[in-house]
Amino acid sequence: MAAIAALIAEWRPAALVVGVPRHPDGAAHANTERARRFGRQLKARFGLPVHEVDERYTTTDAIRAGAADLDAAAAAIILEQHLAGL
Repeated sequence: MAAIAALIAEWRPAALVVGVPRHPDGAAHANTERARRFGRQLKARFGLPVHEVDERYTTTDAIRAGAADLDAAAAAIILEQHLAGL
């Protein structure tokens, strides 16, 4: 949380986006609740709106795109999906 706090202080975002994993059929699993809990913790600690985005297939899409850093590419896809939905 300290690293996240430093980034929030530096970037001053208006909101945060959290990727929420699900099974391919959309069903929740253990990591789904962990991600949602993380989002709730972020909201409580920083007082910013937290938007949840379905992150199914984002790593697969990053691999398909030839990304060198899969986590960063998947995070970018999650953010793009959120922004496209606005």
